[in-house]
Amino acid sequence: YGRGGEPCRRCGTRIERRAPVVTQTHGVEERVTYWCPHCQPASRET
Repeated sequence: YGRGGEPCRRCGTRIERRAPVVTQTHGVEERVTYWCPHCQPASRET
């Protein structure tokens, strides 16, 4: 948590950060998310 832009402790890849999404109808829909794109790649839909 809070390590956006820093190197991943496992592989050294830069940690990504995604800000919460705010809408007029629902307010804040998500919290801030941090992840390593190498160690935690996005899932692929088939």
